[in-house]
Amino acid sequence: MSQTKQSAASTITQAQNVQVDSQTVEFDKDFISKMENAPHVSEVSIDAMVLLKMMNHCTEKVPIQVAGQLLGLDNGGVLEITNCFPFPSYSDNMTEEERSDQDEKYQIEMLQGLSDVNVDNNTVGWYQSTYMDSFMNSTTIANQYQYQRTLGNKRCIHLVFDPLRTRRGELFIKAYRLSDKFIDAVKMAYLQQNELSTMKKKYDTKNKNKKEDIEVLTEKANLPESIENIQLTQEILAKLNLSDKDIFDELPIQIHNYALVQAFLLDFENDEPSHLLAGYDSLDMANTQFLTRGLESLIEYADGLSHENHRYQTYQKKLAQQKQYVAKKKDKTQEEQEFMLKSVQQPNQLNYLMIANQLGNACDQMRAFSSQSLNLSKIADIAMKKE
Repeated sequence: MSQTKQSAASTITQAQNVQVDSQTVEFDKDFISKMENAPHVSEVSIDAMVLLKMMNHCTEKVPIQVAGQLLGLDNGGVLEITNCFPFPSYSDNMTEEERSDQDEKYQIEMLQGLSDVNVDNNTVGWYQSTYMDSFMNSTTIANQYQYQRTLGNKRCIHLVFDPLRTRRGELFIKAYRLSDKFIDAVKMAYLQQNELSTMKKKYDTKNKNKKEDIEVLTEKANLPESIENIQLTQEILAKLNLSDKDIFDELPIQIHNYALVQAFLLDFENDEPSHLLAGYDSLDMANTQFLTRGLESLIEYADGLSHENHRYQTYQKKLAQQKQYVAKKKDKTQEEQEFMLKSVQQPNQLNYLMIANQLGNACDQMRAFSSQSLNLSKIADIAMKKE
């Protein structure tokens, strides 16, 4: 599934630059400029039928995590999602290159077909199924970064749907976008890595005799094409006060129902058999499977956090040893000494942020689940005493 999502963002531009009736569309530059300077999307509006299509796709594939593309438009700060389609699944025997080629062909054909029948075919993001907030990983962040970089940082979202929690009676769907603070952190890390690369070309003994052009980035440099090799350091986190809650911005979601859908729901409610309204099924507390999986996730995240702490402690020890070594090099300039210290690679703090976020969300879910079960237990106890 990860290969499918990774290739999705890379083919958006090509898929949307299609020809209509064999005539090339000429875009209004003033209109494009206004779109580029448009305000951030502050709300997401999703059509009920689109939500049902997405839910059906995610639920059918449980426990496999799946993804798909969202289509719609930005209307005055409200991102309206009017259509979607799933990404195809492939066999494990296919190579990444084959999957990428198939993804590109599939998306172009889908968007071209929607355009032919005059249906919205403007990509506004992607959706993904998840369980216990397992979507918070490096692949998801990298994919969302590619979408925002390709489509525009202000008008692209990531929808997350949890079919298992929804099955328990709680519609779990959320809309996210990488925060400006996180994008600033990526920019700072990119500049730092370029600075270190420049110093390496200048002072590394292996490259001393090589004449290479040294690229110098400025504050106005573009963002990197990918964040797969970007290293977020502790200094960047401290400077921007970046925590695990600052990676994504959550946007409010409004579910839009057509009048016919609302009429159907009202009619369905009135026709509901009376025997379904009785009994104590709503007090059922047989959710031990959810509780067990939740505890297993907590243990896994706690182990991951401990591993990241151990990596950072190892880095601090190596850095202390390097400082002692550099202190003995009196013949080195201050810049050379700074390069020698920076050559000790710091663990990527993005891994720490992701695990901390997953652990915090899992704790919140378990707390809410336990509180709900405790309330149901008290209500059931009162009901039994009355009988």
